Amino acid sequence: MQSSATFANGYWFICEDGPHQIAVFSSAWSGKQKVYFDDTIVAEGRNLTSFNSKLMFDIGDDHYEVRYLLTSVLKAEIECWVFKNEQVVARSSQAFYGNKSKMHQVMVGFFATGALIGVLMVVGKLFFA
Repeated sequence: MQSSATFANGYWFICEDGPHQIAVFSSAWSGKQKVYFDDTIVAEGRNLTSFNSKLMFDIGDDHYEVRYLLTSVLKAEIECWVFKNEQVVARSSQAFYGNKSKMHQVMVGFFATGALIGVLMVVGKLFFA
C-alpha cells in the first residue's frame, strides 16, 4: 500500500522503521485516526475539533508518537509526522485537492450551491409570503 488521500478512503500515510511498516490512517468523514504497526492496530483516536492531534504507543522499549497537522483547509491537506524515541522517523503530507484546478472546481461548486440555496430561499419567501 502507498500513501494516498481520497475523500472516500481518507488519508493513508505509510512509512518504514527498519523492518517494520507503520501505516497511519485518518478518516475525512468521522475524524477517526488509527495507527498500524506491522498490520496490528496499536493506537486509535478521534479528532473533529482541532487542527492538530497526536497518538502515542510503545513497542518494546521504543516510544512512538504520531502527530497530525492540518496545513491547508482549502486543499484539505494534512501533514503527518512519525517519531520514535523523539527522533523523526518519517514526515509526509497528503491533500485531496493537490492542484489548483481541482481546488478551484470545488470552490466554484460550493459557491454555486450557496447561490442556488440563497435564490431558492428568496423565491420561497416571496411565494409563501
